[in-house]
Amino acid sequence: MTDLGNGAFCSCPELKQLNVYAPIPPQVGPGSFFPYGDTNEDYFDAIVYVPATSLKDYQSADIWKELNLQALPDMSGIKEVELPQSIRLTGKQLINPEELEVEVYSTDGHKIYSGTQATVEMPAGTYVIRCGNATAKAIFRQ
Repeated sequence: MTDLGNGAFCSCPELKQLNVYAPIPPQVGPGSFFPYGDTNEDYFDAIVYVPATSLKDYQSADIWKELNLQALPDMSGIKEVELPQSIRLTGKQLINPEELEVEVYSTDGHKIYSGTQATVEMPAGTYVIRCGNATAKAIFRQ
């Protein structure tokens, strides 16, 4: 993504979190986050997570620097241990035919799912999956 459309988030004052994975801050217009270009921090106060290696670039970029920027958690330290063989990950589903207890966390540590369902629909994104003593990183695509 190289350009965030004008008005993309200006109608989302209740948004609490936004993850931006672009390593280079996308171009934004003054109306992308704030109506009429007004940078009132009380209007758009969502935490905007950006790549840790790009945080300084976002903090110095026009419009982005007005936002509550935080670094995305570093996933490189997660040791991938194989999940039980029965658990499979497809494009946008977690398949759990043995209905084992599974927990799914977002990259910022929020629990997204906990349960034993045989099939769980997942929105696109990167997640940490735990099952028993095994932990793995998973990417679900649209």
